[in-house]
This record gives sequence, C-alpha cells and structure tokens, in this order.
Amino acid sequence: MKILIVIPMIFYSLMAMYPGDSTDVKAVEKVVTSFANGADNQDVTAVDAVLHPDFRSVVNRLFGAETVSLMDKPTYLKLLEEKKIGGDKRRVQIISTDIVKNNAIVKVKLVGKKLVFTSYISLVKDTEENWQIIQDMPDIEKL
Repeated sequence: MKILIVIPMIFYSLMAMYPGDSTDVKAVEKVVTSFANGADNQDVTAVDAVLHPDFRSVVNRLFGAETVSLMDKPTYLKLLEEKKIGGDKRRVQIISTDIVKNNAIVKVKLVGKKLVFTSYISLVKDTEENWQIIQDMPDIEKL
C-alpha cells in the first residue's frame, strides 16, 4: 500500500521540477537569445520577428528614478532603428525557464561592457506554435 502512495508522489514531484517540453524550452530560449542578439546588433528586422504585436517593455525605477517606464513595440523598434538603444555585445546567460502550456517566463542575465540587464521575459505561443516575447521587464545596472 505504501508503494502505491509513494509512486504518485515521486511522479508529481518530477513533473513539478520539469519546466516543460524540451522542444519548447529550446524554442523559448532561442527566441530570448535572438532578441538579445538582435538588440545588440541593432537589427530591427530580427527583433521585430520575435516580438508579439502587443509587446511591452516595463522598466521600473531605472537608475534610481521613482517611476515605471512603459514602452510599446513600435517605440522600442524606433529607438533601436535610431540606435538610441542596443548596440552593445552582451553575454547571454539563461538563469531559468518556466513553461506552462502556452506561456513561458525566462530569467536571463545579459552582461555588456557598461551595463548588466537581469530581465524577466514573458513569452506566449501562438496558434502556429511560434513563441513570441510579449513583455520584457529588465533591471539595469551600470558596471
């Protein structure tokens, strides 16, 4: 009888530790890496391809400010095109990936020459099974 209780407990424990289908994990992490590399290269086309139409960047209290800044996709892409953001070659370190069905969140650290970004990036999977970034919430520190 004890075995019948222990086996389901082990099964559910393993499921809780497993972040999702390995194919989805790889796809999500590839999108996040493409986003970072596209921004680093100021490649508007590459970044546009991985952002959901309703994308938002949420920056809370940047460098000691007391406000939250929101930026939509068109504004983000315009700033990238004008080379006002991006342009640094950053090392991408995926810290964690959590996937529940069609939603994912990735914690990533991006280390550049002057800045370090620790971001929570939210992604959604569309009906064609493609992952897109819907939100980027970075904490940005100067080196």
